[in-house]
Amino acid sequence: NPKSAIRHNVFGGTIGGKIIRDKLFFFSDYQGIRRANPGAPSSYSVIPTPFRQGDLSLLLSQRNLQLHDPLSLNAGVRQPFPNNRIPLNRMNVVARNLFTMPEVYPNPINTALRFNALNTNSSYVFSDQGDIKIDAKFSPRDDFSARYSSGRQDNPGTNTVPAAMSTFFTSPFTSTVSNWTHTFSASLVNEFRVGFNRSVFWDGGDPGNTGNLAEKLGIINGNERFPGLLALNFVGGNANNIGNQNLGGLRYNVNNTFHYADNLTLIRGRHMMKTGGQLIRIQANVFYAGNNGRVGFMRFTGQYSAGPNASNPTSAGLAEADFILGYPTSTGLGITTGLWGQRKNVIAGYFQDDWRVGGSLTLNLGIRWEDHT
Repeated sequence: NPKSAIRHNVFGGTIGGKIIRDKLFFFSDYQGIRRANPGAPSSYSVIPTPFRQGDLSLLLSQRNLQLHDPLSLNAGVRQPFPNNRIPLNRMNVVARNLFTMPEVYPNPINTALRFNALNTNSSYVFSDQGDIKIDAKFSPRDDFSARYSSGRQDNPGTNTVPAAMSTFFTSPFTSTVSNWTHTFSASLVNEFRVGFNRSVFWDGGDPGNTGNLAEKLGIINGNERFPGLLALNFVGGNANNIGNQNLGGLRYNVNNTFHYADNLTLIRGRHMMKTGGQLIRIQANVFYAGNNGRVGFMRFTGQYSAGPNASNPTSAGLAEADFILGYPTSTGLGITTGLWGQRKNVIAGYFQDDWRVGGSLTLNLGIRWEDHT
């Protein structure tokens, strides 16, 4: 298939001017970015049509793989499924329901064990950011400025196979700073500054319009935390994994920084001395669902459909067969609520002296102290 075109657009503008002549001025800007990478259909693997009726005999003819019945033991040894056919009454309800929902999990377009369907993965960038700044001259000795900045970037990813789930990424930020400069005399100037920054980082799986898919398939309490489908992983199998273990968000980070600073400049003869201090307050608030994901996963490995000698490739089992039988090898579930927070103060003070000793020699002398709590 030909590659799809990438559309990348950047647009914006600036405007500024006076509000009060010689007293008050403004400046503002905006920039937007729109980038669409719609992708192209690419090969995707779903469970073949015969498998969906319990007929896995293709594995015998194509891979010489014999599946075994975990509930049929003879002298403690699992017995093979005759001709790799799993009785329909042994298929679990989740697999049966999934195979009757082609609008969520498509039917194959050929008879291959792998690469038998198509999926288009698309990504987008939506970004908006802007600033507004005010400059004011309150008196011949006082200059004031303030700036406010805000922006947001969204980077979603979508799949045309709904069961594969989509993803989201969003990162808004806010920043503001104000600065007041007071001139006491030609040799003494003070500057006071206050600032604030806030950045957010949030990403995870997006269920799209699949609704409470997990419970529709028959997974009890499968949507108690979030709509969509938790991850169903076919380890070592032919089919692509479906669902997403991080629906609703894997990580959510909020960082706030408050900044206060004051600087005093004094000129005496050959000395230009500066002294001041700053206080920075940092707040980090983090949510992490954990490695098992916010809504969790079920992992199928072929452990239960394997024969007595699972190390033999002809009786190793198949992840999709375990899924059809309803036997996950392992399951996992992370946390869904709770932030941990870190708080930090940076307290600092300094003194510096630029001393012009002679026409060709200047000494830059200084000392700084900081405390990080």
